[in-house]
Amino acid sequence: MSFRSFRSFCQISALAVLALAPLGCKKPPAVTLACQANPPAIFPGDAVTATATAGSVDPNTKTNVIYDWSGTGVTGNGASATVNTAALAPGSYTVKATVKEGKKGKEGLKPGQTADCTASYTVKEYEPPA
Repeated sequence: MSFRSFRSFCQISALAVLALAPLGCKKPPAVTLACQANPPAIFPGDAVTATATAGSVDPNTKTNVIYDWSGTGVTGNGASATVNTAALAPGSYTVKATVKEGKKGKEGLKPGQTADCTASYTVKEYEPPA
């Protein structure tokens, strides 16, 4: 191979690498999570339902999505939770949700596979009869 043909080969190879470089693997977008407590204000003993909506979840059927809930009197199953408000004193409360996605048993291990959100609600004090 002559110097001239070797140089042309190198130039063509370099152009091919530059042209194909943008075609690399794209990372999936990070999971997002939005929470809402409904209704936002209640009296002790009234029902509160919290919902979490995950965004950018991998549509792959082999991907698991796991929700976890925390807060005073909160019990959750999947994307929704209920709050037992019977024993709560008047004041502001927060419900926290966490979502993890990934392969079964490995949910949330990679960056972008976990998201958190909070929702607030208020327990109002009973007013005396007028």
